[in-house]
Amino acid sequence: MLEDLLANGHRPPAVKICGLTNLDDARHAWRAGADLLGFVLVPGTPRYIEPAAAASLVRALREEGCASAMVGVLACEPPGHGAHRRARPTAAEPLHAHGRGRTLFGPPAAPVSIPPRGGEAEGASEGAHRRARPTVAAVAWGCGFDLLQLHGDPSPDVVAALGVPVLVARRVRGAIDWAALAAYGAWGYVLDGYDPHRLGGTGRGWDWALAADRPEGLGRVLVAGGLTPDTVADAIRLARPWGVDVSSGVEEAPGRKDPQRVTQFIERAKGV
Repeated sequence: MLEDLLANGHRPPAVKICGLTNLDDARHAWRAGADLLGFVLVPGTPRYIEPAAAASLVRALREEGCASAMVGVLACEPPGHGAHRRARPTAAEPLHAHGRGRTLFGPPAAPVSIPPRGGEAEGASEGAHRRARPTVAAVAWGCGFDLLQLHGDPSPDVVAALGVPVLVARRVRGAIDWAALAAYGAWGYVLDGYDPHRLGGTGRGWDWALAADRPEGLGRVLVAGGLTPDTVADAIRLARPWGVDVSSGVEEAPGRKDPQRVTQFIERAKGV
């Protein structure tokens, strides 16, 4: 939980194990020392988990005494994108905040998207904004998440209006616009490798040293992309982040973690 996560101000880097899809993997990550556990609610991606299944996992972990912070990973959908949706979604397709046309705990509904930055200028109505906010908040509340992680360039106003702690994710392919990130005033930020076809979870490395130049007072920065048990120590030394975020780098197959690699990753991250 967030209170436990923030209790110690002088601590090794926080570790987030993301892309969890089953109780065994989540339990092992928690017991191995993971500070945050991530669940991807983006349909069509390799590590997608249905919201109801994620809620069940969160509930089971809490009943076992897990104090790790639970993170729901979502992605924004540009206005009008749903009209062009393919029959079989791909990793490049952003998320309907509530899943494929259904709210989390209600009857089938029309898709609702989170307006991206600049959405207001591109014709997104204030009514669309109002519909998006409670839908995303329902994900956090209904699944029992402590944090939401948003990919896909939501606007600072939309992030602020959610009323829940948010990790804003950004893909890095050059100099980082720290002022643009600071405008969010978010709980934290995830910096990931850039892939033009994917909003996140790319597994691609980048120049982690770019993160070390962040301004003081920005807040919590997690580094992701290209991390494995063999690279995480170097990433921490170069970026000096608040935390690190890994998914594919500790897997034996998409959505299935390798327990030994998870343990190695956490031990090496916290041993720097």
